[in-house]
This record gives sequence, C-alpha cells and structure tokens, in this order.
Amino acid sequence: MCKKKESFSLKHLKSSIRWIVGILGALMLCAYLFLSLPFAQRWLAGKASAVLSELLQARVQISRVQIGFLGRVIVDDLHVWDRKEEPLLSVTRTAAQIDVGELLTSHHIVLNSAQLFGAEAHLYREHPDSA
Repeated sequence: MCKKKESFSLKHLKSSIRWIVGILGALMLCAYLFLSLPFAQRWLAGKASAVLSELLQARVQISRVQIGFLGRVIVDDLHVWDRKEEPLLSVTRTAAQIDVGELLTSHHIVLNSAQLFGAEAHLYREHPDSA
C-alpha cells in the first residue's frame, strides 16, 4: 500500500514538473513571438530611447529593436544628439550579444560582442573639463 502511494505521488510530481516546464516554455515562445511583431519592436524601441535619453541627458531616437535567441539584440537606426542638439552619433544597425547568465544572476548587462554598421560619429570637446 505504501509503495502505491509513493508511486502515485511520484507520478503527480513528474506530471506537475512537466506541466510547469511546458507552461514556462510556452510563455517564452509567446514572448519571443510577440517581440517579433513590428509594433512590439517599435514599442520596445520607444522604451529604449526614453531610457537612454534619460541616462545620457540627450535626445536618442531608435527605429526598431529586435530580440533574438541567446541574448542577441539588434537595434536599427540609432541616432544620438548632444545636449546642444548637434548630431553626435548615427548608426544604421547595431548588433550585440548579451551575456544572459550574467544578466539573470547579477542584473548587469555584459556585452560579449558588439557590431556597428554604417556608423557616423561627430565627437568634440569644447573645453578639457566639459561633459
């Protein structure tokens, strides 16, 4: 009788784990499919532009952000202006590989690799101590 209860509860445990893994997998797939839609990529670009604008205290414009598997991020049409509204950086496409393990454990973004395509930068410093 005891053996039946153990096997019965073990079966339920295995079944529950399968359901949890399946649901998590389905949620990840749905999130990936949602982020593949053009309006979601533009929404994400708007959020990224707002965060970067606040962080840099300068205007930032991004057209589209694509999220891929294994931490791959592609940003299209990145434009950054300085605090005087002069063009500072313009990049047609930026691709980066993010270390997902580091992001999940320490909440820090670590880039394993980054690529810039069609980049044009205008860097200057008015005074040696200027920002």
